[in-house]
Amino acid sequence: MLFVSRLFAGLVALGSAACDPPTAPPFEASIAAAPLNGPAPEPVVTRLADTVRVSWWIGTNEPCYEFGAAAEASQDTLVVTVVASRLDGFCIQVLAAFAYTVTVTGVGPTLNALRLIYDRHGPPTFVETVLEAALRQQ
Repeated sequence: MLFVSRLFAGLVALGSAACDPPTAPPFEASIAAAPLNGPAPEPVVTRLADTVRVSWWIGTNEPCYEFGAAAEASQDTLVVTVVASRLDGFCIQVLAAFAYTVTVTGVGPTLNALRLIYDRHGPPTFVETVLEAALRQQ
C-alpha cells in the first residue's frame, strides 16, 4: 500500500509539473531618454525580427528624473513599462517632457500586441497604461 501511495504522489507531482506553463525567456529592455525639444511626437512602434522599438514622450512635473525600462509577456501581449524615478535633492519646479526610445530584444513571434505603461515614482506616484497597439512585423 505504501508503494501505491508513493507512486500516486509521484504521478500527481509529475502531472502538475507538466501542466505548468513554460517560462518565457527574459527580454532585454533598454531606454534612451533626453529632454524633449519641440512639439510632442506621435508614438512610433517598430518590430524587426525579434526587436521591438517604442519611441514617444513622457511628461513629468519637474526635470529631475531618470528613466528605466522593463518588458514582460502577458499572453499574446508584450507589456513594456517605462519607469520614471525622481532623483534625490532639490529640483526646479517646472514641468518637463522627455523623448525616449525603448528597445526590447528577444520578442517571439507569438506576441502580436503591445501595452505601454508609465510608472512614475515621486510626487505624485502613479501607474497608467498609455498605449495599446498591434505589433506588426516590418
